[in-house]
Amino acid sequence: MQPFRVVNFCIALRGVSPAPMIGEIRMLAFARAPQGWLPCDGGIYRIADHDELFMAIGATYGGDGAATFGVPDLRGQVPVHQGLGRSTGARRRLVGEGGGKETVALEVRHLPAAMPARGRTLAAVHDNMMPTLTASYCIATHGAAPTRSLC
Repeated sequence: MQPFRVVNFCIALRGVSPAPMIGEIRMLAFARAPQGWLPCDGGIYRIADHDELFMAIGATYGGDGAATFGVPDLRGQVPVHQGLGRSTGARRRLVGEGGGKETVALEVRHLPAAMPARGRTLAAVHDNMMPTLTASYCIATHGAAPTRSLC
């Protein structure tokens, strides 16, 4: 499975544009975070410097929760919506959880039962990445304050 990070996807019902909601994550077509935003690079920040953002996301993504907190690390990650997936055998994903691997070693157990594995070398690691387009994810530090009942 492609590496992933669980976040909460929401859709706006009313616009407060151009002001973002604190804690909102946006994908940008440029590399630098604009003013009022932080890169979603797993950075650890002082709560005193971004207290409103800390109130919105807490220490879900790192930090000690007393003096510091972290932002989501979406570098090389695919965001995944929280909750229970729809596929057979899916499990509930919690906000802040991550998983997946960029490469996977092929093992005999991955082969169909009807295919003989004798005489095959399976030590090779293969790419497990889906096609990607790199963009920059940033999280809002200023804007409208979210309410506790969101999403």
